Amino acid sequence: MRKIIYFWTLLCLPLAGQQKPLDLVEAIFAQYEDGPPVPSGYKYRAGDTVFISFKVANYRVNQNNRIHLKYTVEALDPDGVKLVPPQSDQVSEELSPQDKNWMPKIRFDALVPPTAAPGRYKIAATVTDEIGSGQKAAKEFPFQVDGSNIQPGDTITVRNFAFYRTNEFTEPLQIAAFGPNEEVWARFLMTGYKFGPDNRVMLDYGVELLNPEGKVVFSQPKAADFNEESFYPRRYVPGVASFRLTKVQPGEYTVRLTVHDLVGGQSSESTHPFRVE
Repeated sequence: MRKIIYFWTLLCLPLAGQQKPLDLVEAIFAQYEDGPPVPSGYKYRAGDTVFISFKVANYRVNQNNRIHLKYTVEALDPDGVKLVPPQSDQVSEELSPQDKNWMPKIRFDALVPPTAAPGRYKIAATVTDEIGSGQKAAKEFPFQVDGSNIQPGDTITVRNFAFYRTNEFTEPLQIAAFGPNEEVWARFLMTGYKFGPDNRVMLDYGVELLNPEGKVVFSQPKAADFNEESFYPRRYVPGVASFRLTKVQPGEYTVRLTVHDLVGGQSSESTHPFRVE
């Protein structure tokens, strides 16, 4: 949840007629709200939340000692696509006698999508001074993201298919080999699908096991499906498949994976060999 808290800091303002342009200053990126600044070169990871704060300097004050600022803040990926809905709000405050010089501080946070690509992202902020004849200040504050560099492709496809010893293992098998009666686990990514309204993705996939003679000995036509929408378009959707090797002989076996893109009306088929020892 994004929220705004106003802090008042001493600031020496120029004399009338020497007012400096409205400005956004002292931007700080952090890992959590009110946290210390991240070090230079820091990279947020996909799935992290980016926290930023900045101050507004050189605004105007009316004859009633009031300020009135309107602002919009948004987070953008390297292609300019919004990560989350923009945040728009205003600051309308009356100065007290002891606070004749002060700066409001604006806070904003945004979730880096779990499927975000690596690259240079940015927070874009625009502030309008309603008392200062609509004077505007706009700035971009860049930050780096370290994500998975998965190429989306033009048509539905499977990438990064790998076998695993169990569902808990994080490292894939270097040699895809299993014993009789063992459970086979595989993970993969689906990409290249089309989007429906509100970035909806609708997929399903089936799994078949072929023995060394090419005969289907196990079939699960609809192993799983996916039907979700999101503000930020998903770059890929993860999938998982598993089955137990019952009544099989040693030899070369093949997993045949069929993925259906229900929005785009397209399908893809891929095969992935492994050995039973």
